Amino acid sequence: SRKISSRETVTLIDDLRRVFKTSISFILKAVKIPRSTYYYTKHSQGRKYDDDQVIQAIDEIRQTDAKYTQKYGYRRITLVMHEQEFKVNHKRVLRIMKEQGWTCQAFNKQTRKYNSY
Repeated sequence: SRKISSRETVTLIDDLRRVFKTSISFILKAVKIPRSTYYYTKHSQGRKYDDDQVIQAIDEIRQTDAKYTQKYGYRRITLVMHEQEFKVNHKRVLRIMKEQGWTCQAFNKQTRKYNSY
């Protein structure tokens, strides 16, 4: 017999909780698993959205107002996504926008050049 992984145990505990409608602490005591292990495994199960979903959401935000397409940088798009309850890390949004070629074109080197005169 093989040992059940902690990920499988978490899904089993969640199923037991739904079926028997009991508290997590009661089930964890019965299964003899620490609460910290349960929550650590539950929160580290992976990404909530895959890259295709994020790309589609970013594209929808960029298409809402075509004249601002080039002015929406990763920070503003991340804020809009958070307002829409689409919780994604800003670094992931930046990476995807770079891969798609959707970087912000608000400034160029000429306008941002330092001049002491």
